[in-house]
Amino acid sequence: MAARVGVARGMVRLEAQIHAVGTEKRQGALTAPPGYLRTGYTGGSAMKAQIYVTLKKTVLDPQGATIARALQGMGHPEIAGVRQGKFFEIDIAGGASKEALSAGLNRIAEDVLANPVIEEFRVEILD
Repeated sequence: MAARVGVARGMVRLEAQIHAVGTEKRQGALTAPPGYLRTGYTGGSAMKAQIYVTLKKTVLDPQGATIARALQGMGHPEIAGVRQGKFFEIDIAGGASKEALSAGLNRIAEDVLANPVIEEFRVEILD
């Protein structure tokens, strides 16, 4: 829980700093560093990672069931079921080994992106 609180506070602080830079830029006092926008770093990256978060098979997925019924009602009788989830694409700066990167991303997914009680996740590192 401490990791989630720390990350949340860090994100709020980062958002506040980015917002302050944008406000001061409009006033002509300061400009944002190159490669940064309100949503975060947008510069080139050495690698990308994809993290898929889905509900565990033992957890009911009412949203997925609703989507499946809607698709069947739209004339797609071949749809037997749908399970919905979340997808994250992460840009990674170079310098870290794949093993260290994989361990860090798994920790991020478990601590921040997924609820390990009801969700499972899969991390893929792309070159």
